Amino acid sequence: MPRINQALTPTAGLWILDVYGFAVGSLLVTFGNIGDRHGRPRLLLVGATAFGIGSTAAAFAPNPELLIVAGGLMGVAGATLLPSALAVLSELFSDPRRC
Repeated sequence: MPRINQALTPTAGLWILDVYGFAVGSLLVTFGNIGDRHGRPRLLLVGATAFGIGSTAAAFAPNPELLIVAGGLMGVAGATLLPSALAVLSELFSDPRRC
């Protein structure tokens, strides 16, 4: 970690850590609404694909800027996954006797 901290500016380090939370927090309700309108399973698949692409980009990021962009993409994808996954789970277990 000390080598990584020396290679990053303080601003880049903060953005790398916080961009995911900013993206998820700001888009969660929006993507819940989009999932209601256009279908939760479709949004779940799109989000999982985008999250995989963002994770791969983050794993091979050669510089902090690309890592920040990849974290932002994962945050947007995470905002699509959370409401869709919870809605699909609630539909799967809608019978109270099965819970």
